[in-house]
Amino acid sequence: DDVYFECSVQAKPPIIKVSWKHDGKDLVAGNGIFVSNMSLVVQQVTRSNGGAYTCVATNARGTSSSPPLHLDVKYAPVCATEQRIQHSVAKLENAEISCKVHANPKNVTFRWTFNNTAEAIDVP
Repeated sequence: DDVYFECSVQAKPPIIKVSWKHDGKDLVAGNGIFVSNMSLVVQQVTRSNGGAYTCVATNARGTSSSPPLHLDVKYAPVCATEQRIQHSVAKLENAEISCKVHANPKNVTFRWTFNNTAEAIDVP
């Protein structure tokens, strides 16, 4: 989905510049990020777009920031990249295999399957 943010500022003298920050870092237009006047558009939101967004307004007297607005992006479980994907054990040998995933919300259930060349068997 796309997300639209609107910044409402009251200032005297008038605002001369509005910028946006994501998790404290300046947002630069391009790559699905559009800034126009007091608006910010984030197109095709991904999990990396989640976090705190802040509007920063500047006039001749100084600069002020809005309180951060948290964008909570929900996404399906994705396997963590820092784990082994293949394990080998001898017949009748015990094996402890962990599975790490990133997900939002975090309450994830797993179903394990033993897969060899002949069949796939659900593991209780």
